[in-house]
Amino acid sequence: MPSEIEDIVGICARHLRDDEVERLVAWIAARVGRQQGMAGDRRPLERLRHVVTHWLSRGERSDLLAWLSRRAALGAPLVPGAQSSQGVGEATGSTQV
Repeated sequence: MPSEIEDIVGICARHLRDDEVERLVAWIAARVGRQQGMAGDRRPLERLRHVVTHWLSRGERSDLLAWLSRRAALGAPLVPGAQSSQGVGEATGSTQV
């Protein structure tokens, strides 16, 4: 499994509560046009791992990891739509996730 996936899940495990992970999964699902339920009946971090692994391209994973890393370093919210949060594309200049 690519380390980007583990890095994304690791950052989220360290900085987010389960309900925040679920909101991140919902945001990604909306961005890629999928139903959130398609992530399966798993624990939140496992749902996130599934979504990042199977729903995002390599470039989208890179964008998400860069965005999450920057936000975590700044102590800013890691869930798009949270107070003062930007979407990945807005933060990175990318039109993808």
